[in-house]
Amino acid sequence: MIRVVNCNAIENQKLLSSSSDECSQDYAIETGSIIKKDGKYYAFYTGHNPNFPSSFVKTKERIMLSTSSSLEEKFSKDFNFQTIYAPVGEGFDEEDNFRDPFVYYDSFSKEYLLIISARTSRGVLIYYRSIDLYHWKYEGILYDGDSTVFYMMETADLFLIDRTYYLLFSDIDSKNVYYRKNRLDGNGFYGGKVILDNFGDHYIFGWINRYENNNDQGKDLAGTIPHTIKSYMDKSSQPIVKHSQWGIVENINGNNSSYYLSSLFDGEINNFLFEPIHLSRFKISLTISYKRSLKDFGLMIGACDGYNQFMSLRFLPS
Repeated sequence: MIRVVNCNAIENQKLLSSSSDECSQDYAIETGSIIKKDGKYYAFYTGHNPNFPSSFVKTKERIMLSTSSSLEEKFSKDFNFQTIYAPVGEGFDEEDNFRDPFVYYDSFSKEYLLIISARTSRGVLIYYRSIDLYHWKYEGILYDGDSTVFYMMETADLFLIDRTYYLLFSDIDSKNVYYRKNRLDGNGFYGGKVILDNFGDHYIFGWINRYENNNDQGKDLAGTIPHTIKSYMDKSSQPIVKHSQWGIVENINGNNSSYYLSSLFDGEINNFLFEPIHLSRFKISLTISYKRSLKDFGLMIGACDGYNQFMSLRFLPS
């Protein structure tokens, strides 16, 4: 059951109810998302039947749809929508672990993306595409955790800050909220979802533990608390100043940030150095081209003089 609460009127209204039929897929309902299109609200949600497995319930979780003309009116199940099952023959759990739909409108492709939590031998996030919210095409695995094996990545979210997409999900085992590629907050904060206000600020809401009498015996993962999300990338540019150079280094067209390096002998490490950039975070953009090279070349980013505490990016011509 999904409810909306009117804090001014101090009342709550049931928006979407589960079925009373024990055989129905939505005998219970779980997490989903709501999106508006052409004045109509589409609520994608998980149809969950705890009576699985039984002779009358063949799948525990599927993706279903209800619609409404207003967030103040009750949603009705859309029987024209074809319930979405886990992809068949693709190695997924086809009976369970298929939940938490999240719908995102991509303004670049002019398409809707549907992200679903699924499971193969590990938890994965898969995605579909649609132009009308009714006909969905399976596109494959969006994220599989890379080197980290998650049993189940739940309640996924996708949002855009500036020109960067952020993928958010919650790990069912550790109870941590992760974004690609790290985690947010601690394991008392779970199921995070992001909203954008009229001022361009992003807020993440999630479940959090309740405490009783200064101990941890309260209800697990109940209630909610918001956090503000901001991008740490400043759009302003930072001037770079050359510190020194060694070897054959030529300035190109008087541009202080463009140089031509050449070596006549093996073992020469021709280079130029820039003064440190005194920022805790920054992004480096550069273009590298070469005519020919007998050995590798590249750049080093360091925090001190010499060859200690630096990162290197090497190019190996073939």
